[in-house]
Amino acid sequence: MAIAGGRRRSGIKCSCRTKRLCRRSSKRGRAKKKRRPLRKRKSLSRRRAVPPAAVPTSGADQSRLPTVSVRPIVQRYFYLPADDIPLTEELVIPATRFVDDRGEPAESFPDHRQEGYFNLYVNGLLQEGQLFRVDSRSVSVASTGQKILAGTPIILESVGFIAKVS
Repeated sequence: MAIAGGRRRSGIKCSCRTKRLCRRSSKRGRAKKKRRPLRKRKSLSRRRAVPPAAVPTSGADQSRLPTVSVRPIVQRYFYLPADDIPLTEELVIPATRFVDDRGEPAESFPDHRQEGYFNLYVNGLLQEGQLFRVDSRSVSVASTGQKILAGTPIILESVGFIAKVS
């Protein structure tokens, strides 16, 4: 213990939070924070409400609005190459080599333009959109320097959308 200014001081820090001298260690504690009372919230009556005319309330008002339904059209095409395919240059696979979900040979692929998209899967793995192009007669796969082995499934998934307003 050290004596400074006639008071005893110990090396123990005070854990109380009062402004007065601490009885245990003769040190001033931290100032106690005063809690502010909670403010009352404004009543809901002062807030602006949505005018009742803006909200349709009856079934007659809702019947005037058109109903829009969007329906996807999904088609899948499958191809199993008989031989290994080296991708040293761009690969073009004609649509006639693919079969559809029913096992029938495909004559062409659908042309969705902006209302759909295509996914290409090689051996069950989704390929990047930059690696292939699809037109109505063929699928073109970019050169990657790799090889597609014989019997590896190549699946083209076509997803189109039709919107119906009633």
